[in-house]
Amino acid sequence: MDRGDVPSNAFEAEPTTIRAQMSTNISDEAFFDALDLTHPGLEDVNAAVNNQDYDQAAIELAAYMRSRGRQTTSPKFYVDSDIPSELSSESVRASSAWMSVSDWDRGDNDETDFMNRFYWLHALRLAYEYTGDEKYADAFEVQANDWIGNVSFPQKNELTGDGYPKRFHSPWSPLSAGKRSQNFVVAYMAFAPVLDDDTHINILKSMLQHAQYLYLVNEECYYGREGDPSFINMQVDEMVGLAMIGTMFPEFKESRNWVDRAYDILYDHIEYNVYPDGVHKELTPRYHNAMLWNYFLAIRMAELNNLNISGFDMATYEKMFDFMLYTAEPDGKSPPIGDSENAQLDVFLVMGASLFERGDLKYLTREDFSTNLMLMGGDLILQRRVMERFQKLVPVEPTETSYAFGNAGFYVMRSDWTMDARYLLFKNGPWGGTHSHRDQLGIEVYAYGNRLIVDSGITDYSGSDVGYLRSTGAHNTVMVDHGEQPITSDYRVDEWTASDDYDFVDGTYDWGEGVTHRRKVFFVKPEYWIICDILEGNDDHDFYQLFHFLPTEIEIDPVYNSVRTNYDGANVLLVPADAQKLSVELFEKPVADDKGGSMTQHVYYKKSGKTVSFYTVIYPYKKGEHPEIDVTQLSVTENEKTLTPEQATGLKIEIEDYTDYFLISNTDTGSKKCEDIELDGKITYIRKDKAGTVVKTIEK
Repeated sequence: MDRGDVPSNAFEAEPTTIRAQMSTNISDEAFFDALDLTHPGLEDVNAAVNNQDYDQAAIELAAYMRSRGRQTTSPKFYVDSDIPSELSSESVRASSAWMSVSDWDRGDNDETDFMNRFYWLHALRLAYEYTGDEKYADAFEVQANDWIGNVSFPQKNELTGDGYPKRFHSPWSPLSAGKRSQNFVVAYMAFAPVLDDDTHINILKSMLQHAQYLYLVNEECYYGREGDPSFINMQVDEMVGLAMIGTMFPEFKESRNWVDRAYDILYDHIEYNVYPDGVHKELTPRYHNAMLWNYFLAIRMAELNNLNISGFDMATYEKMFDFMLYTAEPDGKSPPIGDSENAQLDVFLVMGASLFERGDLKYLTREDFSTNLMLMGGDLILQRRVMERFQKLVPVEPTETSYAFGNAGFYVMRSDWTMDARYLLFKNGPWGGTHSHRDQLGIEVYAYGNRLIVDSGITDYSGSDVGYLRSTGAHNTVMVDHGEQPITSDYRVDEWTASDDYDFVDGTYDWGEGVTHRRKVFFVKPEYWIICDILEGNDDHDFYQLFHFLPTEIEIDPVYNSVRTNYDGANVLLVPADAQKLSVELFEKPVADDKGGSMTQHVYYKKSGKTVSFYTVIYPYKKGEHPEIDVTQLSVTENEKTLTPEQATGLKIEIEDYTDYFLISNTDTGSKKCEDIELDGKITYIRKDKAGTVVKTIEK
């Protein structure tokens, strides 16, 4: 496209507040007026502008930008960026698919968002750096000019009724503008030496427009409109985009203001949207890790360009890596809690380890993990400097195995830090917004190299199963009458204990309508778990204790109602304590995975009544083993009066070479007794060998 004004469509209605403040058509005169022509290197541009020769000014500016890209004193985003060996010829060929123009508005759907964020520009850039073939730069020219020439700012249907931008599914949604800014800037920095004059000016005009837009929309929509600094994750993407434009293009007069605005909002965001324990308030690993990445970009960009960001809360940022580390499953992947997937964490571990010089973050990376520069799912490439820091670190085993994030409501029980570790994640905490699921008191279990009891997760938002995947029925908790957990702040965790011999958590959630669910989990370290569910209601209800498994053959014992998986690897055996008082059913339901979704086995134990209890043993075991476990429920007495199982119960758990006795009280009354065992506190656990000798005792 020829250089000219950045086009826009006319509005039929009155201009909106944001639109009225923006240059929706950027003439040459307005564009050059936005530049600081006293900036070193712009002398020839300044002379041409003073003569009102804007064609010559454009030629001089394009020449300056080409040479600036080769200068070591120019703004930096990448330093000493070697081409990673991981960028194979297949990656190069794949990037060729994006060498043509496209229809940028695909309607009210996720495809419009994808097309207008230009994620694939990193593949084009890397392919160009890897091969030196200018066809990739040509592709960028075609795509950038086509987008700039055909997507106007902003179209009427991209604004809400009160004149603010739509958040999704429009080319000029603030989030798409923020991500597009990041991707355009990085690609432009790489391709600048070989772009033609018109492309330089078109992109620089567009970046000016993006910066004006992001600056204004984040003033009005957040500070003015909402009136408080409780932001959502999208604004961080937007502000990183604004910071990149301001930092990478200091030739604009307003660049310093853009940078200041961006970092001020980033300071506020980490202050107001991260809990004191380091968990992002949306409470999903996917968006928590996205914030880790965006903050990292802002920090690295400031470091490379000598920006003072002393106002950024680095202590809280470091705690965010603790959440990633201690909730990671033993294979180094994040648990798929909320709108998340079971994703590899290596890139984030490298970021945190190098930035804070922490060997414990390096400890969890895979042994075959490349120490070359890495690709992050088609996103940005990490600098050699980061990898050099990472390589110098000595891996150190994390100091804790089990860990609690009490503000956010995540509790992790872990036996050790090997790949064979037994791991259970328990969740009971605040509602995290639109990306949260109705999964209170839910669990995820991993052991001996396998995910054994799985959370639903979500990989994308376009499938027909999204509603189910977010529902209570898709999680490993208890469902009441096939209903949904309400969104409420009426939850609590009364106790968390982590020790060498056992872990214990006790949480309660109010279902509403007179129903309360209390779940206790006891970890007999390092072997197995006991789940204790107490449900109390004013009326009769059907209660379903839910468990979900990845696709496998499920064996259900018709007498004991035990459930056994048959994975090719480690497996798990579920044994209920009162098999004759419940029913068991098996269904197939969807679950998210890295391929976009699959079917899972869904098992529930059912009881009905006003007040019921479930006591279930979760016993994981290695490949090749096939343990047989008997669980018998025992009566507990107090002052010679037999208590209900909801008040207190005893379990006799016979596991091959030993017998465990587990007594638990759910009331605060006095001393209790089960057979010849006294229960003076909340829990008594005793292990006896085949000879009946007590070999282990735990009292709580």
